[in-house]
Amino acid sequence: MRAGETIYVPGGTLHSFGPDTLIYEIEQTSDVQQHATRWNMQDGSPVPDEDWHAGSAEPLRHFFATAQILTNVGAPVRVRAGAWDQELGRAQTLLLPAAVGEVEIAGPADVLLGYLPDLTRDVIAPLSAAGYSPALIAALGEGLEPPA
Repeated sequence: MRAGETIYVPGGTLHSFGPDTLIYEIEQTSDVQQHATRWNMQDGSPVPDEDWHAGSAEPLRHFFATAQILTNVGAPVRVRAGAWDQELGRAQTLLLPAAVGEVEIAGPADVLLGYLPDLTRDVIAPLSAAGYSPALIAALGEGLEPPA
C-alpha cells in the first residue's frame, strides 16, 4: 500500500493490515459485523507520516453540498463550520451537515474527509476516463452499473 491509496474490499471479505498502517474504513449499513481479531487497536502509537496534510499558513477551506465526516488524525486543530468554532482533538470525528456547506481548518492539520460520493461523478466517470470497462466498474458493487 502507498499513502493515499484506496482499496475496495467487498463485504464479507476477511481482511487485516500490518503494523504502522493507518486505516480509515467506512462501512456500509449491514446486519453483520465480525471482528476476527482486534490487534493493536487504539494502542496510542504515533500516526505515521503517511496521512493527508492540509493547510499551512493559510487555513484550508472546503466547500461541499453533501454531509461530510471530518476526522483529525494528528495534533489538535481549530475547525470552523458555520457558527461552530472549536478545537478538534486527535482521533476525534466531526459530522458536518450538508446545510453548513463550508468548513475551515486552521493548518497545519492532518485530517481525513469522508463523504458519500455521487457514483456517476465521483466513481464511474473517473474510472471510465482511466480506461476501465463498464463491466469491471459494475463489478465493484451495487449502483455502479453504467447509465442506461
